[in-house]
Amino acid sequence: MSNSVSRKQKWSGTSVRDRQSRASRLRSYRKHVSAARARAGEIAVVREIVRPDVLQQEARITRSAWVAYGYMTAIRRTELFCELYLDAYRTHYGQVRDYLTAARQIPVSPDLFQNDSRQINSLWRARQEADRLGMPYEVFLDATMAWAARQKNRKQLLAPNQLYSAKALAAAQARWSDSRDTFAIFADEWDARLFVGDEKCSRPRLQALRLLKHRVMMAKNPEITLANYMGRLGAIDEALARRVFHRRPGLVEDALRSLVDPLPPPKRDPPTTHIPACLGLQAHARDPACSDCTLATQCARLWDAATAELKHATGSADPQADKKRQLATERKRRQRDRERAAALVSDTP
Repeated sequence: MSNSVSRKQKWSGTSVRDRQSRASRLRSYRKHVSAARARAGEIAVVREIVRPDVLQQEARITRSAWVAYGYMTAIRRTELFCELYLDAYRTHYGQVRDYLTAARQIPVSPDLFQNDSRQINSLWRARQEADRLGMPYEVFLDATMAWAARQKNRKQLLAPNQLYSAKALAAAQARWSDSRDTFAIFADEWDARLFVGDEKCSRPRLQALRLLKHRVMMAKNPEITLANYMGRLGAIDEALARRVFHRRPGLVEDALRSLVDPLPPPKRDPPTTHIPACLGLQAHARDPACSDCTLATQCARLWDAATAELKHATGSADPQADKKRQLATERKRRQRDRERAAALVSDTP
């Protein structure tokens, strides 16, 4: 399909109305008083537009994502990725093209579901690759955009469907290998739940504590690094630090002596139950990655609830499959019309 045809389809009245309708329904679901209904509605909107083979990958990568995204659903992660893609595009556009017009560049809408289906699927797949590599999205996007800007004879920055080419992914992986151990953790924008609880409270909190321990043990001055996490950042309290670093009991004592300010009071707020990012996105024919999941029943129920919402909104339990069948039928009809026309021409004396 040519770019001109693609652009015409993207901005056709039907396409724009469809995107606006999806975005409107998503906002409506998120205002719903029932969290279960809101989640089912979100999944229904996703299943209407994101390819099943793309969604099928979520269970395999949800545990490898960057720890800061541990409490985010796959939908929220992709929405964040979309916003950061737009920021990265404008930043690099200003560096390599024209900084005066960079802020006016709109390669995608910052509202994920206001984009067309191809862009949404491409952004979703690119986000999954960032999760597979365990990278923060801003690092992944900056690395891939910077790689593209360095290529000779390249006139355009990366479109969403170019973010997961083999060379782009290799550039991202190389950047992360160099910066993995220095990228800031327990930052202000991290979910507050990642700062609360012990190593048994949730998988994201366990991952955060493992990363903290790795950073401390790799540090040139581990006692000062631990003191920073205990004091200024409030990522770990004294009792938990003694358990995590029980093999080096003197380390906690040294960290306490290194503190400039008193320790903050322990955080007592119970953390919210962790819900896997992939919950409700898997059909009943489950992926092997789901075999040890303790939430299989809840996942199946959420899938069924999303199916009901999908039927109510679109009249179909699988609008993507229905659309493919309609397109296939239309292609066959046009082919038969061409064959009839050709036969009439050949029969004409």
